[in-house]
Amino acid sequence: MQAARRLHLSQPTVSKQLKALEERYRISLFLSRTPPLKLTPAGEALFREANQLFSSVDNVEQILEDDQSDRLLLRLGSDTPPLAARLAHEMKIAFPRLHCQVRIENARDTFELLRSGQCDMAIVTDPPVHPNFQYVPIREDRLMAAFPTDHPAARLPAFDIRGLADESLLMRETWSRTRTAIQRLFTDVDVMPRDIQDLHTRETIREAIALGMGMSFFFSIECAPDPRIVYLPIRTEVPLPAIHYYLISVIDKRHHPMFRRATDIAKAWYAPAAAPELQRQH
Repeated sequence: MQAARRLHLSQPTVSKQLKALEERYRISLFLSRTPPLKLTPAGEALFREANQLFSSVDNVEQILEDDQSDRLLLRLGSDTPPLAARLAHEMKIAFPRLHCQVRIENARDTFELLRSGQCDMAIVTDPPVHPNFQYVPIREDRLMAAFPTDHPAARLPAFDIRGLADESLLMRETWSRTRTAIQRLFTDVDVMPRDIQDLHTRETIREAIALGMGMSFFFSIECAPDPRIVYLPIRTEVPLPAIHYYLISVIDKRHHPMFRRATDIAKAWYAPAAAPELQRQH
């Protein structure tokens, strides 16, 4: 089914073509037809040769695209705007006439865009594992606390999570990875805020913090500089929940120069999670 979807064909059509190939050359490509499918030795040999052939085709395409590079298109999906913008920027430097299309969705919808072929590569937080995709870790990240600059906590070197019981907490939407991490933190340290206000988007929460409506938590990559807000590392006796960002692309495209370049960029970015002692940011 997945192969048929990626080829934009029906499953019966793909099955018939495979059967015709086996009958023509009197070989078996699969040990059985029941999932999970496993290749025979002949199937594995054919798979290796096909991969090399597709790699050569990709290289030929790149040569042609170098002469007609206005046709070079990168469709990038992401659930993390800063990383998406950074990758688009560096890819544009590598391929000056590259045309970028960036779509920002939540992690679940971004992964679906890639799975359904609506984007070429994606930056996704803690994505599901899929055998047809290549995963390149970009970075780890942990939560930081955000306060208005006139809040008493803003003068501290770090925020003691036990102080949350005295705070009004501004929260993201229920399916947000940030909200999930915060709720896990509540459970781990057995503490709850004085009250919770649901404001959904990062932008709305930042404005509400600046107005003094309450405090919130952001992953460090989301801590955009704002003179009205102070971001503090969190002091806690239990490990802070971590998330992991990955660049994902289709394995079959990994030899294409554009995809190789994106992979090299992502590998160069890799950074472990910031330590709790991270200095506060304004």
